[in-house]
Amino acid sequence: MRPILRISILFLLIGACATAQQGPTPEEEANVRLGGDAVVVLPLQRISPAAAASMPPQLANLSWPALRESFNDTLRSAFTTRAIAETWVWPADLRRAYRRNPALLPDPFELSIGALRGMRLEPDTDLPERLGGELRTLLAVSEGRRYFLLPLDVTLSHGAAGFTATGQAILADGRRQRVVWSRRITGAAAATPEAALQAYAGAVAVLFMESSR
Repeated sequence: MRPILRISILFLLIGACATAQQGPTPEEEANVRLGGDAVVVLPLQRISPAAAASMPPQLANLSWPALRESFNDTLRSAFTTRAIAETWVWPADLRRAYRRNPALLPDPFELSIGALRGMRLEPDTDLPERLGGELRTLLAVSEGRRYFLLPLDVTLSHGAAGFTATGQAILADGRRQRVVWSRRITGAAAATPEAALQAYAGAVAVLFMESSR
């Protein structure tokens, strides 16, 4: 992957001010449909056990920070094994950019997603101002990409069939600061938490491919 880490303050200011309401070009629409160079994949923002009266030991003993961290690589694998997204920007790239420029960039692992609670995230819904501004700033390290795939949250449950992962994923237009689509997805049940997250990641990849045609 090409380096994405050269940033100037001028570029950041241009990215913050330019064409917020401009529609996508035909080439950009084709890119996002075909899984081309137009997508930045943000880190998973939250992972937690499913709400229950009492937490089963299979969930209580998990390392939640480690699962959250590993999911980002799991999602990348789910896309690249389907022969798309090889040139996308991924969470590890964003983390390196943030660590080199923490005064200029928002932390991509701690975005302002709280304002999304209770919102109906229909297509063309405006993102909350703070979150939209964070995505607009991250455009400065995206090498011309404009679409953001945001894994908003994942919950893990455990039952007779094993572990199941459910979560919400959002595709957003970073320039227009609007929702392209938003879906809540459940992956197939699996014997381990890692396998359940892998099944969920695969479901997100399939959803992207179907929704972006």
